[in-house]
Amino acid sequence: MGYTPGTFGDFLGVLIVVWPVIFLVAFALASTVVGKISTAVIHRYLGTNDSANAYIVFNIVVCVLLMSVILTFLGGLIGESIGYLMGGPGVDVNGLLENWPRIWPRNFCIAFWVEMLVAQPVARGVMVRIHKARMGRAPEGAE
Repeated sequence: MGYTPGTFGDFLGVLIVVWPVIFLVAFALASTVVGKISTAVIHRYLGTNDSANAYIVFNIVVCVLLMSVILTFLGGLIGESIGYLMGGPGVDVNGLLENWPRIWPRNFCIAFWVEMLVAQPVARGVMVRIHKARMGRAPEGAE
């Protein structure tokens, strides 16, 4: 693969810096742009009689689709920019654009299954526990 202990150490050094930046960008995108678009798409195609599971699955598909489309390019751009600032090669925007059609389907498939099988079940489980804990407490001001 071309990795040596020295290059792998450099990779880890860049990863430690890139990972939090990408996380913040992804969180900002998910809570602003992607969230609003997803809500609009869901309200357009799902009705009030559709199940909660239909809403969950539709939301997963739309969010993963949008996030993977955006972050496949933006993640590479941010990663290469930070790598450049840390002494690596320059940013190759043309290379990112050329590789995007090849890389995006893989990213979408990985993100979709991670979201369906790991992230959403864990998040729903945590929310159920939070709601149960709150319902078990007496409301404030009640005697």
